[in-house]
Amino acid sequence: MNTDALEALHRELLSHGDRYCRPEITTAPWGDRVFEVVDPFSNRLLFNECTST
Repeated sequence: MNTDALEALHRELLSHGDRYCRPEITTAPWGDRVFEVVDPFSNRLLFNECTST
């Protein structure tokens, strides 16, 4: 999922206090900032913020 507000989305997720879901924002090999979570059905969800213009 692409977003323009990766930091806000990350803060929102961490505010829920789930001790098992503590993703970190990293830089992907293609240069974008990303974080990934796994939902209760084992689906991997990648949140992406494009850094290129």
